[in-house]
Amino acid sequence: MDERTWRRVGAWTGIGYVVLSVLATFLYPQAPRVDSNPAVVLRWAHNHRAGLEAGMVLGIFGALLFLWFVSYLRLRLDGSGHDAMGSVLYGSGIAFVALSVLGGIPYVALVFMDGQPGGLNDSALVRLLNDLGQMLFAPTAGLTAVFLVAVGLMVLTSRILPSALGWAAIVLSVLNAIEVVTALTFSSYHAGAWTAVAWVSFLGFLVIVLATSIAIMRPGRTAPTAAAESVLTS
Repeated sequence: MDERTWRRVGAWTGIGYVVLSVLATFLYPQAPRVDSNPAVVLRWAHNHRAGLEAGMVLGIFGALLFLWFVSYLRLRLDGSGHDAMGSVLYGSGIAFVALSVLGGIPYVALVFMDGQPGGLNDSALVRLLNDLGQMLFAPTAGLTAVFLVAVGLMVLTSRILPSALGWAAIVLSVLNAIEVVTALTFSSYHAGAWTAVAWVSFLGFLVIVLATSIAIMRPGRTAPTAAAESVLTS
């Protein structure tokens, strides 16, 4: 497979991840807040079972596309003088994929148990599964922060994108780091500005991935290094 084909595949996997992530996020209403009555959480899972199941499936396939995307970015950086940055980007991306998939398991379990004979009648278990959905978001946000720092530095040093996007990635990494704290310390509902921070962190991350994917697709701005090209064409 030649370099041009690899570049297009790498770009489209990033774009595909963004599309599937948006679909997976908005196929069903946001989960009830963590201090909601278990009956409210269970009713949410029951009423939106089809959307939740579809969202989780799309989320997993999106994570697999992201795995390919970060692998391609690592290959682009190898031998370019940014090997250390490529390792950070790749490592955080792989761990992000694993935790983002695991983060959906509590809600999958909630839907499964609700749909099985006898249903789910343990209110403490319902609360536990809903709480786990939030707590597992914390390490995912932390890994997103590391990934965004690596992307930001990559942009600022290699100039494959406008420097403004590199700085935007750095700012978004700080917001994701804040989300680590809020997800693990706010055991009751946090509204207003904190909710805005969460959404800006998530949607901003998708914008950075999309912008990077588009940049990859433009051969004039991302010419391969000799070392990377030899790997791509071997």
